[in-house]
Amino acid sequence: MRSIERSLNQFNEAGIRPVAISVDTSEDSRKLAESQGYTFPILSDHSADVIRRTFGPDFLIGVSTHSLEEARAARDHADFAVFGPVFTTESKNVYGAPQGIAKLAAVTHDLAPFPILALGGMRLDNLAGCQQAGASGIAGIGIFNDLESLPQTVNKIRELFKENE
Repeated sequence: MRSIERSLNQFNEAGIRPVAISVDTSEDSRKLAESQGYTFPILSDHSADVIRRTFGPDFLIGVSTHSLEEARAARDHADFAVFGPVFTTESKNVYGAPQGIAKLAAVTHDLAPFPILALGGMRLDNLAGCQQAGASGIAGIGIFNDLESLPQTVNKIRELFKENE
């Protein structure tokens, strides 16, 4: 929890205000998010309809998906879905081959205008493919790790995905 709090402080010091954070569904995480004034989507193994009933209609919910069928199911009870992994990423190699841009495009087009965020192996040099495939934005970890270039990275992502809003 302390590492999340430090990261949020570093974002704030860099002049970047995240609109959401994604962590486990623990009460401590929820309280931290609320204390910082962040919208708090939940990406978890719990069913989105259970989370919706528990936290109410104003609670922003995102569901992690790995297929068109999972994304379709997410649409029924969530506010957005995260789809991936789109590209190769070490943390997801154990789950098999990445989904790829073509599957991302199939999901975004089938579910439009439901927001789909691309996840997995996000780098500045491959984001345009996600944008062209219809993703509403991206989610990631590694792409946001370099705090010195974080403001520039965030601005590039915002500019790229502006037309998909």
